[in-house]
Amino acid sequence: MYRQPIRIAIIFLSAFLLFPGTGKCDVQGIEHFLHDAMKTLELEKNSPDLGVLTNANYVRLNEKTTEQYVDIIAQTTGCSIGKGNLLFFDERPHNSLLVAMANKKTGQCVVLRYDGKFGKLGALSMQEKDIEKSDFFFRNSGGVTGEETYHITSIMRAWLGDAPYDLLKSAETHGHICPGIILGYLTAKGIEQKFPLQHPDEEYIFIASPNGCKDDAIMTLLGLTAGKKSLYSMAQDPKSLIHNTDNYLMGILIKWSNKENTGMGAVVALSLEALFMVAKLDITMPRNLKIMTTQKFFDWLNDSSLFFRVEKAFPVSREFKKQLIAADQSPYDLLGMVSKQTIQELSNN
Repeated sequence: MYRQPIRIAIIFLSAFLLFPGTGKCDVQGIEHFLHDAMKTLELEKNSPDLGVLTNANYVRLNEKTTEQYVDIIAQTTGCSIGKGNLLFFDERPHNSLLVAMANKKTGQCVVLRYDGKFGKLGALSMQEKDIEKSDFFFRNSGGVTGEETYHITSIMRAWLGDAPYDLLKSAETHGHICPGIILGYLTAKGIEQKFPLQHPDEEYIFIASPNGCKDDAIMTLLGLTAGKKSLYSMAQDPKSLIHNTDNYLMGILIKWSNKENTGMGAVVALSLEALFMVAKLDITMPRNLKIMTTQKFFDWLNDSSLFFRVEKAFPVSREFKKQLIAADQSPYDLLGMVSKQTIQELSNN
């Protein structure tokens, strides 16, 4: 994956960056870290091999928002959104500020964790042999937690592996890259290819049922939100549905024309056979294996037609659309896809 062997494993850098907890943006402290990190990575400002991943603009420090740190990072490193090497991931507002920096040639990665009072600089391995170890999320230094390690490693490995930018944007929304994000990415790309929007008055409405991680990728790529009434999330046990068991159900698409006040619908899925041809995606597998498994799909993300399937297509009237998105009844029941016998069996267990 990398153009040169990775020269660093998991080590601890004996560097503590002391910043005053004033609630203001600690410009000198952050700049000091960024320069130290670039020195450690043996890279200079504007290097095309330099990548930065941060949760700045999502977290708050001392009750202050952190968008000002984004400018400091960009100005000091030369990384930018336009260059595709300044990346973000969403986190809870009260989490610490994280800034990870990596060398694309070597795979070397260093991380700053800053809580508004002091910073801790450490190293994070991007090597496959380290990630695959069962204790990977408990051995990393620099004060980075296991969950933070998962977020950083899954996204930074994707950047190092030249994953498409819109996949990285999906990861920004979701916070990391996991099997569900891959499923959602393939579903969204399949929808755009099979059911393209051809007029300004047309729009997608997606019923995410069964719901899960995939929905954040579908939402991001297709521009859907609950607030715009274009995304609906509904729990549904797949075992209760009558469908082709060789396919993995993703949800129900409505391609709607506001001009004609009518549309078409499709129950969309992904082929299990095609997915397993690449790798077995299992949402229950350990996180370190999820990172390595999802990466196997990066070379296949432009071939959504290989995976995308339509279980059922149907016309959608204005009234039927209201019924499908209503919360009081399963949309699959309206489509005649619910097995009453299976529901009874599940309820008895």
